[in-house]
Amino acid sequence: MTVKILMEIIEKLIGDVEAVGETNHDEDAFINLGLMKGVCDALLIDIYESSKTKNRHEYSMEKVGKSAYRYLKDLRDWLDDILGETE
Repeated sequence: MTVKILMEIIEKLIGDVEAVGETNHDEDAFINLGLMKGVCDALLIDIYESSKTKNRHEYSMEKVGKSAYRYLKDLRDWLDDILGETE
């Protein structure tokens, strides 16, 4: 399974999250956005939990932990960049 296929499934399950300026649609989008944020939170918690193994002595655990930790650091940097542009 690819990321693209997973995103298509998630988007079909959750629905549109983009506001278009029509009250009924935008209310649905707002509710859907809450669901999407919840999914993102759950995924990030899982990644954070995986990052806790970055200093383990077992190679495979360290590999997973370091990958998760690097992802979280890259995500933080990306968020700092895009949020810095909008403020």
